[in-house]
This record gives sequence, C-alpha cells and structure tokens, in this order.
Amino acid sequence: MEVKIICRETIKPSSPTPHHLRTHKLSLLDQIEIGESIYIPVILFYSVTSEDSGKLSVILKESLSKTLTHFYPFAGRLKDSYSIECNDEGVIYIEAEVATDMSIVLTEPEIDLLLQLLPVDSLERLPDPTAQVLVAIQVNFFACGGMAICACVDHVVADGAAAATFVKSWADIACGAYYIYDDVIYDCTPVFPPQDLSVLREQFANEIKNMEPEPQDNVVTKRLLFDGSKITALRNEIDNAPSSYRPSRFEAVSALIWYAMLSTTTEDDKAFSTVTVSMNLRNRTNPPFPQQCIGNVYQVVESPMKKTNNISSLAEKIH
Repeated sequence: MEVKIICRETIKPSSPTPHHLRTHKLSLLDQIEIGESIYIPVILFYSVTSEDSGKLSVILKESLSKTLTHFYPFAGRLKDSYSIECNDEGVIYIEAEVATDMSIVLTEPEIDLLLQLLPVDSLERLPDPTAQVLVAIQVNFFACGGMAICACVDHVVADGAAAATFVKSWADIACGAYYIYDDVIYDCTPVFPPQDLSVLREQFANEIKNMEPEPQDNVVTKRLLFDGSKITALRNEIDNAPSSYRPSRFEAVSALIWYAMLSTTTEDDKAFSTVTVSMNLRNRTNPPFPQQCIGNVYQVVESPMKKTNNISSLAEKIH
C-alpha cells in the first residue's frame, strides 16, 4: 500500500496557556508509564464524502488547535519524572494520500497496513523522553474519497479513556460545538502521590536487557467482527438474567470471548490461567474522579479463569 506524505506541520493551541498553568503534575500512575511508555493509537475511518479535502484539512487543523487549548498538557513536553511543561510547543500533524480504496484496509486490516496509517511508531521511544511529542496526528485521504484519522497519544498523559475523551472533544469542536467538558485537567497527585521510581526503573531495564525475546510463534492476534444487532441481542440476554444487570457492549463481548475460551479448556489446562482487564478507576473512587479528566486513572486487574455456565456472572466480573 502506497502512502504519500503531503503535509507535515506543528499545530499549537489557539490560545496561549496562562503562566500559572504551565506545569502539569504527574501522579504515580503517570510516572509508571514513563519508563516503558507507548503511544495509544486510535484510528477512525470515515466513509466517502462530497466535502473537499482542502476544506476538511482547514477544519481539522483549526479545531485541533482549539481543542489543544483545553487539553494544553498534550501540547507540552515531558519536563522530568514529576511534571509536564505546558509550553505550547504543539503536536505533530501529518496529512497523507493513500493510493488505494479504504475498503481494502477495512476488509483485511492486516497490522502492517494499519501501521502505515499511523503518524509515529507506537512503540518507538526517543533516547531523551523530554524531546518526545505527546500527541501525533495523521489524516489519511484514500483514493476512493474515504478518510482515516489516526491519533497517537503518549501514555504518560493519557490512558485509553482520556485518549477517547480527547478525540471526542476534537470531533465535537470540528462539528461546531463550543462547550468542552469541565475538569479535563485535574490534579490526581493527592490520591496517587508521585514517588522516586529511578531505582525501580533501573531494575526493570536490567531485567528487560537480560530477558530472552519471546518467540513470535508464541504470540497470536485475532480480529473478531461482531454485528451490532448481535451485540444488542447479547446485552439483552445478559440483562434478562436473574441479576438484572445490563452490561455495556465491551462487557458483553468480553464476557462472550471469556466464556468461549473457558469452553475450550479443562480444569488442569494452564494455557489460560487468568484473564486481565484494564479498569477505569474514575467512577470507582470516593469521591469519584471527573469522568473526562486526562492522565492515567486505571488499573490492570486479573481474575482466575474458573469454569462457569453463566455468561452473566463473567460480565459482572468485568464490570
């Protein structure tokens, strides 16, 4: 697949960040991501439109600039292990032409094809983390007229929920909205106070250095496609269980996959000993965190894969 870069520039916030907001403190959960941080990639595909690509480009860049005014740490740079310098240096913005139809990517989304749509290598780290951009965008215009917008957000400043909030806010502003969520920038350090992790990072780096690489044959990636109506039916089925709990789409599908994995294992099979889920903590604390706040407010939790015939109970565990 041929991808030709036609534009590369830096987008800065539409309004300068006030001096008293120039330092954004990192919580302990943010600090953990510095040593092994990756970019969180988000790819959104849009069908063919009659809108001129030049006009779309202007709308996207102007709305991104306005969005960064509200998410000003994203336009800054990592200062040290304790803070982000909100210096308005901006984010990378790239536009590219893809010499194929978007349907090729959607029908057979091989990972190598999808990686070509990203503005950066999501796993690549610079020797000096303070020189790394925190957000990179690539807008891909396909030959058929379709478009794919790819956003890569550094895990140091955002978890999955925060990255989704950023992209949704950008979309709202691009569509003409003036209102942006309150409490996007929130100080999480009183709950997760930062610590000196230098010794732990050194130990972790040494362990990685001495670790034998995992054979690629041992890693399997599968893409599962679920029809929207089937997901709704699955949610209704779980909702009709005695627990009267209606799961989200993610919870319902995850429970179904978990259930299918359990059906293929025996009690003595150690191939799938546990299942892990990233849990959003924003609504699980007392008092709760703002649902739209940036940063890392999540925890990876595990559950043993014990046999069950009740898919509803699995959905509740994920919930």
